[in-house]
Amino acid sequence: MKLRMFLGGSAVAVALTLTGCGGGSGAGGGGNAAPPQALTITAVEGIKYDKAELDATANQPFTVNFVNNGGMQHNFVIKNAAGTDQYFIPGPDKTAYLDNGQSKTGAPVTLAAGTYEFYCAFPGHEATMKGNVVVK
Repeated sequence: MKLRMFLGGSAVAVALTLTGCGGGSGAGGGGNAAPPQALTITAVEGIKYDKAELDATANQPFTVNFVNNGGMQHNFVIKNAAGTDQYFIPGPDKTAYLDNGQSKTGAPVTLAAGTYEFYCAFPGHEATMKGNVVVK
C-alpha cells in the first residue's frame, strides 16, 4: 500500500514538473519548445572579448557560454534596458569571476528587442571589455 502511494505520488510530481516546463507552443501545443539559442563569447589576452557584438532573437530564450582564455579573472555581465546589471556569468552577481581556462554557460534569458550593453565587471576591465547584445 505504501509503495503504491509513493509511486502514485511520484507520478503526479513528475507530471506537474513536466507540465510546468513544457510551456505553450501555440497551436497544437505539443510542448516541444525549441532549445534556447546558444551564444558564445570568449575573454582573450589583452583584456578584451573576442566579439564586440552578440545577436539574439527578441522574446526568445538564449544562453551565453562564457569562456575565459584571457590569462586572468573575468566575468560577463549584461545590463537591462534601464542600465542596471541583470545577467551574470558566473553569477550570482558581478563580483564573481571565472579563472583563466574556465568556462560556464549562464541560465537562459529572454530579452525584448533592443540593444543591451555587456561588460566585464572586474575592476578596471570595463574600458576595453564591453560590447552589445543586439536583440531583433
